[in-house]
Amino acid sequence: MKNSDFEISLNSHNIKGKGLNWRTDFTLTYNKNKITELYINDGLSANSIITENFVEGHAAQTLFAYRWAGLDELGDPQVYNERGEKVKLSKDIQDVKAVKDAGTMQPLWYGGLTNTFYSGRLTGNIHKDFDKRWRKEGDEKYTNVPSYVANGKESVVRREMNFYNYADVNIESASYVKLRDLSFSYALPQRICSKLAADNIKVRFQMANLFYIAANKEGIDPEAFNLKYGRRTTTYGPSYSVGLTVNFK
Repeated sequence: MKNSDFEISLNSHNIKGKGLNWRTDFTLTYNKNKITELYINDGLSANSIITENFVEGHAAQTLFAYRWAGLDELGDPQVYNERGEKVKLSKDIQDVKAVKDAGTMQPLWYGGLTNTFYSGRLTGNIHKDFDKRWRKEGDEKYTNVPSYVANGKESVVRREMNFYNYADVNIESASYVKLRDLSFSYALPQRICSKLAADNIKVRFQMANLFYIAANKEGIDPEAFNLKYGRRTTTYGPSYSVGLTVNFK
């Protein structure tokens, strides 16, 4: 594997005084990789490469996708095979050229910004798709969601639903900005600590995952989503916690 990366870290003391202090810490990292050689027992097919995380000649954690070709007159999903023909069964795809490299699931850029304010003893750190399905002939012009086939056996024989599930038409940006942590702490005056036979006493209040801004249009938190299989996972936050630290003499 070949890696190209760099990291930048900047720290500043913006305000320095008796009444108020403000510090800023900024980090930015970039990492791009490519698998140059990989030993596997069996060759990859167009249908098996979809779920692979490591493929020679591509970045680690690459997301592969079928090239969407729309629905047919029955509302069945179609994709393009390696010859550019519209197909709806796996047997009609013979070459990995039928799928596309849709980018990596690992972020190329990652950064963080921390602001610390302190004044005296106070411190602070800052499923709707089913309704859109194909219902009658002609709907394929307006929707990409396949028709519902009640007979499971019939559905499996006549079409390949994974063509829709793993098609490029369903890929969204996973870029986001999140307020990861906001915390406040207060150290009690020394005279109070002494009366309680303590060297210092600190009370802390912390809030995590207060909000995020995502580039996708579906309101999806990329951290609460299985990017490979397109499934939502548990969303955490916002959460709140209170802590007390006491150092006795």
